[in-house]
Amino acid sequence: LVSGADGDLARKELAEVKGQRDRLAADFAKLQRELASAAGGRSQEEYADLQRQFEEAKRSSGFFEKRVRELEAELAGLRIFAKSEGELLPDAVELFRTLRGLEGTKDADNMTAYSDIGVKLGARVLRTLDFPTGSSELTPDDIQAIPALVDQAEDGDLILVVGYASTTGNPESNRVLSSDRATAAAQAVSTVKRPGQLVQAVYIGQTTRFGGSSPERNQICEIWHIKKK
Repeated sequence: LVSGADGDLARKELAEVKGQRDRLAADFAKLQRELASAAGGRSQEEYADLQRQFEEAKRSSGFFEKRVRELEAELAGLRIFAKSEGELLPDAVELFRTLRGLEGTKDADNMTAYSDIGVKLGARVLRTLDFPTGSSELTPDDIQAIPALVDQAEDGDLILVVGYASTTGNPESNRVLSSDRATAAAQAVSTVKRPGQLVQAVYIGQTTRFGGSSPERNQICEIWHIKKK
């Protein structure tokens, strides 16, 4: 699920950078061989020039290798994150609509609503992650707990991470913050999931549903497990 323009640009740059990296790797290997065979067989000036070329190729190769990893991580994030309902996997759509429809309900009603979701949709919350104001960084405890959460899902099941923010600040900043929280958690899940499991992230944005008088209670992500139908 890569958003059109962003994904196309990232894929194009990734292909170009990989090509440059591979060409430099070939040059690097050639210079290594030349240096190995040049010892004692070339003038000091020629050997120094080869050494300089070798060091330049080594630095350039490291730069392009790092950029490849950055672009691959960027594409992975774009695939995980759904910017809208239309980008959600089919099993996630009904849950997302239901959660969005709960906005405005009282905290005390969440338990009943979530119980109904379990019966109707076969979905349940595996863990709720709390975040400080303005942060999208997972705690060490949350990261450590994620592998055990993944073990509860079967192959073909979907793990959907839903991000929220409090009403502190402005709606646009909170939209971005809730999406960043969901994406960070989903990426952590993605690193430990099995190949047959599905992972996706989506945001609700700012809410008061988890505690109208306590903004920090709304600064969360929910990690949902949706059974394969």
